[in-house]
Amino acid sequence: MAGSIPVQLIRNVYSVTSVTAAAWVELDSAVNENISEIEIFDSSGQTLKLGTGASGSEADLIYIMPGGNGKIECLISKGVRLSVRAVSGTASTGELTINLYTK
Repeated sequence: MAGSIPVQLIRNVYSVTSVTAAAWVELDSAVNENISEIEIFDSSGQTLKLGTGASGSEADLIYIMPGGNGKIECLISKGVRLSVRAVSGTASTGELTINLYTK
C-alpha cells in the first residue's frame, strides 16, 4: 500500500502558466523518487493530459478530469519529467495540484 504522506508536491497556477492543447507544459523536470501513486486536484474546468518523458517525446500517462482524479496507482520512475497538456480547451484560471506518493 502506498504511503500516506506525499514525497513530492507539484502545483501549477493557470493565471501564471496557462495550459493549452498546442504544447506540453513542464510541471517537474525530474521526480525525486520512484512514484507508485498520485493524487490530483484540478480547478480549471478543462480535461487535461498528464504526460511523462523528455521535451518533444512526452507520452500520455492519464487524463486529468475536471475537478481532478483523486488517488490513482501508477508507476513513475525517479528522474522522469512530468508535463501537462490541455485536451478540451485552454486552462487559464484555477490551479492544478498533484501529490506524489511512494511505497
